[in-house]
Amino acid sequence: MLKKMLENDAFRLMFEHSHFKEAELDSLLVKRLCSAKGITLSEGTRYKDRPSSVGALVRSAKQGETALRKSIATLVLGMYLGLIPDQMLLVIPKLRDVLASMENANITEKDLREVLSLLSAALQATSS
Repeated sequence: MLKKMLENDAFRLMFEHSHFKEAELDSLLVKRLCSAKGITLSEGTRYKDRPSSVGALVRSAKQGETALRKSIATLVLGMYLGLIPDQMLLVIPKLRDVLASMENANITEKDLREVLSLLSAALQATSS
C-alpha cells in the first residue's frame, strides 16, 4: 500500500523526513483501510507491501502509533521550549490547508510544487 504512495514526490519527501519506518506506516495505512472498509485485519494483510501475519501487522502498527505520539510530543516540547522558530509555526497551518485541499483529489503539478516549497521552508526553518 505504501509503495505506490512513495511514487509521489511530496509524499516521499514527507516520509523521508518522518520518524516512520516503511513497515510501520504501511501497517498503519492498512489498519486504517480495514477500519474504513469494515474488513478484518486478516483480510487487510493482503494490502501490505510485504506479506505478513496479522500479529506482525498489529505490532508494526503499534510501533507506528508510538512513533507518531513521540513526534507530536517532540513538537509540543520544542514549541514549549522555544526551540521551534516562529517561521516553522507559521508554515504548519499553510501546509495543513494545502494537504487538506488535495485530499481525495488528483494532485496537480502546482499542488506538488506548493507542498514541496512549504515543506522545504519548514525544514529550513528548523535548521537555522
